[in-house]
Amino acid sequence: MLSGLRRLINSVWGKLFALVFLVVIGLAFALADIGNVRTGGAASGDAVASIDGTKITETDLQKAVRNALTQARMGNPTLDMDRLIQAGGVKDIVDGLIANAALAALGNDLGMHVGEKAIDGEIASAPVFRGLDGKFDQAALDRFLSDRGITLAELRRDIGNGIMRDWLTGPTVGATQIPNKVALPYASQVLEQRRGQAGFVPIQAFGMGAPPTDAELLAFFGRNRARYTIPERRAVRYARVQADALRQAITISDADVQKAYAGAGQRFAASEKRSFGQVIAADQATAQRIATAVTGGQTLAAAAQAAGLEASTLTDLDRAALVGQSADAVAAAAFGAADKALVGPVQSPLGWHVLRVEKITRVPGQTLAQAREALVKELTEQRLTDQLNQIQDKVNDGITANGTFDEIVADAKLTAERTAPLLGNGVDPEKSGEAPDPLSAELAKAAFAVNQGDAPQIVPLGQDGSFALIVLDRVVEAAPPPLARIQEAVRRDFIVDRALTRARQTAAAIVRKVEGGATLADAFASAGVTLPKPEPVSASRLQLLAIQQQNQGRVPAPLSLMFSMAPKKAKLTQEEAKRGYYVVYLDAIQRGDATGNQQLIERRRAELAQTSGGELVQQFARAAQAKAGVTRNQGAIDRVTNALRSGGSAGAAAQ
Repeated sequence: MLSGLRRLINSVWGKLFALVFLVVIGLAFALADIGNVRTGGAASGDAVASIDGTKITETDLQKAVRNALTQARMGNPTLDMDRLIQAGGVKDIVDGLIANAALAALGNDLGMHVGEKAIDGEIASAPVFRGLDGKFDQAALDRFLSDRGITLAELRRDIGNGIMRDWLTGPTVGATQIPNKVALPYASQVLEQRRGQAGFVPIQAFGMGAPPTDAELLAFFGRNRARYTIPERRAVRYARVQADALRQAITISDADVQKAYAGAGQRFAASEKRSFGQVIAADQATAQRIATAVTGGQTLAAAAQAAGLEASTLTDLDRAALVGQSADAVAAAAFGAADKALVGPVQSPLGWHVLRVEKITRVPGQTLAQAREALVKELTEQRLTDQLNQIQDKVNDGITANGTFDEIVADAKLTAERTAPLLGNGVDPEKSGEAPDPLSAELAKAAFAVNQGDAPQIVPLGQDGSFALIVLDRVVEAAPPPLARIQEAVRRDFIVDRALTRARQTAAAIVRKVEGGATLADAFASAGVTLPKPEPVSASRLQLLAIQQQNQGRVPAPLSLMFSMAPKKAKLTQEEAKRGYYVVYLDAIQRGDATGNQQLIERRRAELAQTSGGELVQQFARAAQAKAGVTRNQGAIDRVTNALRSGGSAGAAAQ
């Protein structure tokens, strides 16, 4: 989720998303998920910021960043702490926590209060507090509080603050009214057209060059360690409880089947279902007139309509079902009549019923032999459910009692296994080219959601009730493999990078010649190497948007560059697959005018409406911060950043 945080925040909608997401980091809930961070409590460490008397400590920030990384790994399992920090994640999280605290302070100043029932509802509906049956599980709540070292009161306070912030920002997010005059310039921009030229400087023009020496390879590897770094991997110990294995071991005896058949009541007895047309009148006289009209040849629907009523249809009801919709007397008369017979008027608490029997379906009874297959299947599933629940209860009891993984496995008579160190998507980098199996994918996902030292966790496996008990075994930090193992790949990359550098130098020389007055064609012809001739390029922004939609957001590099430069200028850009450099020259810009194009204006209005609320929320949050007064401690922020990068604690870093 945060792998592209900086890129995301550069868009208007992204700023809203970033603000909302980072504000939620300080809460107990994040879109129905629970975070493990709180602010303004008794956490230790110097304050990284102070907002209206509320301090965000170094410990608070450390927890917030680690929680953000855990949340982000759900969408990008390969993300690690270094990449998050390089993307500016710490600064963004500090900004979010400050906005979070400022909005909470504003709500308190306004006298806002969240009721206990509202907080109870959030806790009861949170997925993290549900058991395998989908219902609230007190044991899950207790484990959550214990794992994160917070009290129920602190959790409830943070949930209340979160609800209050929703109240404050909800109306602002919904402000989506955009006037036509505001949308017109944006609509006109879509019609803008640009015309220019583009030439390509391919790396093939420079050949392979001399083979790299060992020293050159070693230096290149050192400069590009990040390129070859294998992301963090995690291994777990686990014990599976598989529904299929338990099911296969279940035996249903003849006595079990006979007992179930005997206790089934009328389930396997012969039965009868009937369909009826029906009219219900408020009084007996009206019902009798309808019955007389039907006896005289009218349809039930026509007779009901003449009386100002409407006939209904009852389909495939047994007698008990009809009793539930009327009364015993109505059901007795209706099921005592012949096919196509008219019944009534008969009284029920609803009124006076007139019915016509439309269809009779008789279902023959089933003998024990005929019912056996269905009963065996039902009894098997019942016993399977009981066994799964018993094992899960035993495992939960062990977790609640703070038992170790080995103790719980032994007590539940399970078999412990161990995964290889896996990436967040379940891939084992040591098995190149092999796709992860579903079990590895699930276990890896769980592994990246826990921390070293956490209590064993139950992880559902599939939809049949299977689950696994897991505990984090070890973490393999992100690092590149030894050079000797990937030497050939490094050698190829070295040669390509060397040629790419020469291509860039040649492209830069071409740009300088164009800036000096040469045409793009002449600059390419005098480049000193044989290059393809430049070609004309033209497009409108509307075409650019169409290309984006067709190619999942990707746009050819020359087109993208052409729409981000001034006319009569030349610029260079790298080809997407690193096969060379483009040099683009923009000849002219033809401005668009959407006046009178109401369809396009309406479309742009709708697009702007999606972001306008976000911009207003940003302004609202800034105003809340200005009112509260914010003090930042950059030294403390830097200490936390350095400690997170090194894997230590801010307190230790300060010492």
